[in-house]
Amino acid sequence: MKVYYDKDADLSLVKGKNVAIIGYGSQGHAHAQNLNDSGVKVTVGVRKSGPSWAKAEQAGLKVAEVADAVKQAVTRKTLVLGIQHFTAADLRAVQAAGQALQIRVLGLASIAPDVSPELALAAIESLTVLGALHASAAVKAALANRMR
Repeated sequence: MKVYYDKDADLSLVKGKNVAIIGYGSQGHAHAQNLNDSGVKVTVGVRKSGPSWAKAEQAGLKVAEVADAVKQAVTRKTLVLGIQHFTAADLRAVQAAGQALQIRVLGLASIAPDVSPELALAAIESLTVLGALHASAAVKAALANRMR
């Protein structure tokens, strides 16, 4: 097992960028606080009605609804840490807006079973996942040449 230390990290990769942390549980809390303490611009994506919203605000972090945090991060071509989930409705909305997603996730990217390969191709321009990708075999095959 390799252990990584502060000296092994290159913060220049995320300095000056907006990083979305999805969820504010034990991992999301730790990621958000560490990045924020290191000078990275962090937005925590949680449910407005959930208890994590107030906790993240009290910690001095920028907080947004999950969809808004993801949209902001994707629009600005930044990195999402945690879990990013896309349903057919999400992708149809992107397609209806005449946009295409450039998805970058450190953690879990999930594309719902109701997403067809055709819809995925129409709405997803590129996909970079450092972690795990959950999607149907057909969607993975359709996006294979768009994965980095």
